[in-house]
Amino acid sequence: MTMEYDALTIDTSVFDQLEIKFEKGLLKKLEQFKTSPTSLILSEVIINEINAHLIEKIDEAKKHVNKAIKSSDGYLTVNDQTLKKIEQYLIGNNEKTENLSKEKIKRFLDNTGAIVVPFNNVTLQEIVENYFNHVPPFAANGKKKNEFPDAIALKSLEKWASDGAAKKILAVSTDPDWAKFGENSSSIDVVNNLGDALAIFQPQNDLYAFASTISKHITENTDNFLSNHLQTFLADEISSLDLLPEATSGYHYEADYVEGVFNEFEYLTREDGSADLKLIESDEEHISIEIGISVSCTASCEFDFIVKDWVDKDYVKIGSNNVEQDFTFDTSVIVTLLGDFTQIPNIEDLDIDNVELLDHPKYIDFGEIEPDFDDEDPTHEKY
Repeated sequence: MTMEYDALTIDTSVFDQLEIKFEKGLLKKLEQFKTSPTSLILSEVIINEINAHLIEKIDEAKKHVNKAIKSSDGYLTVNDQTLKKIEQYLIGNNEKTENLSKEKIKRFLDNTGAIVVPFNNVTLQEIVENYFNHVPPFAANGKKKNEFPDAIALKSLEKWASDGAAKKILAVSTDPDWAKFGENSSSIDVVNNLGDALAIFQPQNDLYAFASTISKHITENTDNFLSNHLQTFLADEISSLDLLPEATSGYHYEADYVEGVFNEFEYLTREDGSADLKLIESDEEHISIEIGISVSCTASCEFDFIVKDWVDKDYVKIGSNNVEQDFTFDTSVIVTLLGDFTQIPNIEDLDIDNVELLDHPKYIDFGEIEPDFDDEDPTHEKY
C-alpha cells in the first residue's frame, strides 16, 4: 500500500496538550521517525513557541522544587547540605532556564531526527495579503493578529512541500484554524489527535492487522492478560495521582490532600464492539498500542472548617468532614508489548513491557460541603 503522506508535522497546541513531555507518552513515540522513511518536520515558528512555553514550565517546576525543599527543612532526616545537593541535582547549579529549555528541545530534535523548516521561505507580502483577504488561519473577525505565527508556520510548511521536499504533509493540531487551512490546502491535511496520526504512518502489514485481533480478543474475553495487567496498573496509578480538591461551602475550610481509589475500567469501543485500539509503533521485537478506556474512581478528602474568633483574632476549627466523590474520566493508555514479531505470535504469549496513562483529571469537584456535626464534638483547635 502506498503511503498517502510522507511527512508529519505538529502544532504547538498538541505539544501543550501533552505538557511538552518529550521523554514519555506520544511525544516519546515520535522517535520512531528518526529511522523512518517518513519525515518529521517542525516549523521554526513552532520551535520558538515550544521554547517559550517550556521555559514557563521549567520555571514553574523550579519553584515547586524550591518550595518543597524549604518546607521540608527540619522535618526530614537529612541535613541542610544534603538538601542543597538534592536541589542542585534536580534543578542544576543555577543554570539558566533558557539554556535548559534549548537543551531539552535539541535532544528531542536529535532523538526524533526532526527537520526544522525555516520561516524565511515565506514573504511578508504573502502573509499580509492573506490577512486582508481572510485566508485561513486568518478569520474575517476576531483577533486576527494572534494568527500571524500560525499563518507563517503553515505557509512555510506548505512552501517546503511545494518545493519538492514532500508530496503531502499530515499536520496534527487542536486549533480549528489549522483545520480550516487544511481544507483549502493541496499539500497539508490536518487531524486533531497525535495517536491517530501515528497509526496512519504504521505499515499496513500483518502486524497492523494483528492489532485488530488484540482489540477483539480483549473485549470478547474478560479474563485476559492485558485487562488483568491494566487492573493492577490503574490501581497503583490512581492512588498516586496528584489531585486537587474543589468545593463550595458556606464555611471557611482548609482541604487535606485528595486520595484517589480505582474502582474499575472498561474499554472504549468502536461501532463493531471491538476496543478502540490503534497501533502506533512497531518493530521486530515490540509493538506499542494506544487503547481508549473509561476509568471509574472514588476520591476522598478531609476538610477542616474554621471560623474567626473575633476576640483572640485567631481562626478556630469548628468541625471536619471526610467527603467522598465518585468520578469517571475517559483517557488512553499506551501499552508496549514484547515478543517475536517477525511472525504473528499468540496473543497470550506476549509480555507487557510498559504501560503509560496519557491523561487524567487535575481537579476533583466535591460539590457543596459542610461540617459533619454528628461525627464528633468540635475540637475548637486554634489555627
